[in-house]
Amino acid sequence: MPRRRLSYYSRLIWRYYVLDLPPIIFEVIAFCLCPGKIVNGIRVVDPRQEAGGDFTHTVESALSLIARFDPTRFNRVRKEIRTILHGPAPLGSTYGRAQRVCSVDMRYRSDADDPEFITKMVASLLVHEATYGHLLSRGILPNKRNWLRFGELCCKEPRRFLNRIGMTRTPWDSDRLETFTGVSFSRLAIKYIRSAIDKDDPRL
Repeated sequence: MPRRRLSYYSRLIWRYYVLDLPPIIFEVIAFCLCPGKIVNGIRVVDPRQEAGGDFTHTVESALSLIARFDPTRFNRVRKEIRTILHGPAPLGSTYGRAQRVCSVDMRYRSDADDPEFITKMVASLLVHEATYGHLLSRGILPNKRNWLRFGELCCKEPRRFLNRIGMTRTPWDSDRLETFTGVSFSRLAIKYIRSAIDKDDPRL
């Protein structure tokens, strides 16, 4: 095995299998206990509702939107994502490489001027995470040297997708994105988790 490939796989296993072991365990439990539905070859799991609930319906609509307007990116979504899980994500979505799981947080505010706004946002998140997976499949891992470029590529694809379906101003535009360092991301995650707990507390 070439030295470069050995280095790649060692870093891949450490980052996405060893360090991600806790979320992997959570995903396995969720798959065993929660209902799921196969949509376009992708399993959709919602631990909060029965299969076929609002989340599943929104994901179905999002996948149909991608398939109708952008077959190339739709094929990438189907290749890089095996399961779409309704779960908490500080930045809207996360990607677990081990089981190719895309976790999507659907707590978005609706837009009175665009009834399909949430569907479009979920679709763009799927495109974003599929792009992340595609780069990993191409042998490109994010690191200190390429982190900004890696993030730019992952954000460019959902922006182009939303432009394709007629959205000229998107949440993925460069001037609307923030660059999070490890510290700021951790603070954001803690704030997000506290907010989620407060919302779910029946005493509030």
